[in-house]
Amino acid sequence: MSSAFTSNRRSLSPFWLLAILSGLNLFNYLDRYVVCQVVEPIRLSFGLTDRQEGQLNTAFMLGYFLTAPVFGYLGDRMTRKWLIAAGIFVWSLGTVLSGLATGFGSLLGYRALVGLGEASYATISPSLISDAYSPARRNNALTIFYVAIPVGAALGYLVGSQISTAWGWRYAFVVAGLPGLLLAVSLLPFREQERGQAEHRQREAAADQVAQVDQPVVDDITGLEAVGGGAGCGAGDHQLPVMHLVGVKLDKRPVLG
Repeated sequence: MSSAFTSNRRSLSPFWLLAILSGLNLFNYLDRYVVCQVVEPIRLSFGLTDRQEGQLNTAFMLGYFLTAPVFGYLGDRMTRKWLIAAGIFVWSLGTVLSGLATGFGSLLGYRALVGLGEASYATISPSLISDAYSPARRNNALTIFYVAIPVGAALGYLVGSQISTAWGWRYAFVVAGLPGLLLAVSLLPFREQERGQAEHRQREAAADQVAQVDQPVVDDITGLEAVGGGAGCGAGDHQLPVMHLVGVKLDKRPVLG
């Protein structure tokens, strides 16, 4: 019954899938870069050294690089929308918890958590876009998806600066992370695109086109054979170049008298 329910779900159109994933990618980079704008008040709050400031980014990178290959492996074998939803929830939770950190150690752990969640999203989301768009349109779709990177990074600096100045650096993390917690389930109500769906549709369209072109050719060849049968052996010889041009392979055999 559950499989039937899943099969009856409607999948997102390519436009809305791209819009949702690009918007989420914007929050992805907003949450990643908000720390860059509030690192100075964090240093003053926890009394961090320059080395410890650098370790905040190192913790994020370790969480990202060590888990990205794992999510790439799982993305080929599991339902991708659930992995994406889990990644969004984890990185958003890590961002919110960063604002609640009680010390340098806990802040390091939360930044690593952000990296872990973003690794899931970044490695799997492009494959959904590739399955939704044909090769001719895929590059444009992925370009829109990746434009969210600089826009999200710029918003991270802006949000971090404005919120930190108004309410303090902790609220900058909380405000940046909350939208992701709400948007994590945005893909779950919809049926996931089939793997290789775009290529499969393209092959079907090409096969249909070939079938439509080939059918009249077969009819024409049948007519030519009828004419050739009435005209004698020489007419059959003249038909062979025409049939070769349309891709029909015939055996030219001697005619026995």
